[in-house]
Amino acid sequence: MLFMHVFLSWLLPTGKVVTTQDLHNVKRNCHGRDEAEQLLQEIEKCRQQHRAKIIPITDENEELQILFIQTPHMQQAYKSFPEVVLLDATYRTNKLKMPLFVFVVQDGCGESQVIAYAFVAPEQCHHVTEMLNLFVKENPCSENTGVIVVDKDFTEISAIRSAFPSAPSIQLCQFHVMKAFRTAASHLARSAEERDKMVTTFNEMLHAPNSSKFEDAQSEFTRFASKDSIEYLEKNWLSIKNMWVRHICDQEFTCGANTTNRVEAHNGFIKTALSSSTKLHDAVRKLLDLSSRIERKSAHSATLLKTCIFYNHSSNNKIEEACAKVLTPFACGVIRKQFSKLAENDIEVKKTKEKLYHVTFSNGERWHDISIESHSCSCTFSSKMGLPCRHLLAVYVKYDIEPDLDKAVRSRWFKRYQAAFLPNQQAAAENSTPTDQLRILSMPGPNFEKMNRNQRYNFAMRTLKSLADTLADCQPGIFAQRLGFLEDLNSTWLKGGEENKRDCSINLATSSNSECDTQAAENPHSQAVEVENMQKKPEEAENSGQAIELENMQEKAEEPDNPGQPVVVKNVQEKAEETGKSCPIKLPVVKSRGRPAKRIRQRTMKRKKQGEGPVPFKDLSPRSQEKCKEICLLQAFWKCAIITCLEWNRKRF
Repeated sequence: MLFMHVFLSWLLPTGKVVTTQDLHNVKRNCHGRDEAEQLLQEIEKCRQQHRAKIIPITDENEELQILFIQTPHMQQAYKSFPEVVLLDATYRTNKLKMPLFVFVVQDGCGESQVIAYAFVAPEQCHHVTEMLNLFVKENPCSENTGVIVVDKDFTEISAIRSAFPSAPSIQLCQFHVMKAFRTAASHLARSAEERDKMVTTFNEMLHAPNSSKFEDAQSEFTRFASKDSIEYLEKNWLSIKNMWVRHICDQEFTCGANTTNRVEAHNGFIKTALSSSTKLHDAVRKLLDLSSRIERKSAHSATLLKTCIFYNHSSNNKIEEACAKVLTPFACGVIRKQFSKLAENDIEVKKTKEKLYHVTFSNGERWHDISIESHSCSCTFSSKMGLPCRHLLAVYVKYDIEPDLDKAVRSRWFKRYQAAFLPNQQAAAENSTPTDQLRILSMPGPNFEKMNRNQRYNFAMRTLKSLADTLADCQPGIFAQRLGFLEDLNSTWLKGGEENKRDCSINLATSSNSECDTQAAENPHSQAVEVENMQKKPEEAENSGQAIELENMQEKAEEPDNPGQPVVVKNVQEKAEETGKSCPIKLPVVKSRGRPAKRIRQRTMKRKKQGEGPVPFKDLSPRSQEKCKEICLLQAFWKCAIITCLEWNRKRF
């Protein structure tokens, strides 16, 4: 370190001794003045390199609230496979503590395709709604989305219902459903045996094949559960059966996705590159690098579909051979499992009418209606997968009917559809040219009129937590004074009435004056400066209220007719010229939340030296001895090199 200081002092012409602050200033000039500027530079670079669509959304204070990211490959993946969307948020991906929302779909090869990323500052309902509104606006194919799978997060659920125009069916992740009920059962059950029985019965309700089995499991739950457990079940689960009961959810086409495991797996992939100390601009760059890997993987799979033929040597069935020629390996594997189930159970097929059949198995399942004209079945497997089920395959095998795969199979499972996905996304990437300037959107504040009590409570807790965090850092005297003021304010609000509101404002002014007096007493110099400034500019102090009121009136006049939609700012340059700042956005201020630490960390004391003078080589640790050997060898090498150079110069001249 001393050598570095001497070297930098020799480089600087001023002769100034270089300090740590000088090194910090040099580093800051090299990497940019501000992280917000670095973010804008990285966004512009990614827009040019990846042709990505990166849209920041700020609030009325120009503070970043949402950062939406989508590449042409993501947009084409959503356009090709829009039926089912998996949505989940992951945390600890950046130093600003902004949750990262990940949108995922499943392609025809059974692989996960990310269709969008979005950083959201506060995970509130109106922020998630604005994010989904932007997602729907940038992707017109969202009208074809029929199912969205999420965990039991009512913020996401309410935002989805208000944002998507297709009114998709919202289904809960099966894993999170069981996790939530298991947690509640541990609190409601009177014994461990009752808890296990509650979880088992609820699992039977979840996987009930039909409504009669569901009612049997529900009656069994009601028979042994306590009154509180029954009320919990009726209030939290029975009112939303269409979101978690499998025989109801499987009536929609879901590609077999009943959990958000695909998103969780991708989140684990993200955590290998991002951490809680990653800066936001680095997070954007690394996310797009991960997206490039997924794009190359999908290109490889599409090339295999075009150039390779997949065989199954264990099948002697003509139907499987016909499927292997035109369907993807993933779809063929699903059909193969249906054939194995067909061989395990005895089957009974009845022909009722022309091209109409009834099929049942020996395991006691109900009759299913088969239509050969439309090549469809009434079972849930056919509806959720869009592939031939074991009932339809039984009719094919028994009556030697050649299947019409164009009717029995959805188009997404064909090789030609999956192979066309890569050229389409390549053409979309070539045709997508970034706009001349970066768009920055401005979102309005929350609409409290549309919020219920729980939403208003959660929104108010954000401010109250920040207030408690600030209050905990005050000195004991100021802490007691401000805490008393808050208690008086709460009691005044509880009384209600216009007079109490006026008293509240008077108390606020009194408290502010008293706090100012306290601060002035602690710092008399600042008080004198403040009085001098007030004497110099009395007119500004008198007219400040009128100026603020006029500015608010102008802002209200410029508000859009639809407050739910973001306001588009033309470009970054115009925004910077209007505000007079070099950077048109500000990053959220992150402060440590929660209670203060119980124990204050003590400074680490320096270890005392055992003795004075040099330490003999034999008394050093093995690691220190190795370092000394390396240093000696390095010194000998440089000494030999210098002597050789001097000898060579002497002979030359």
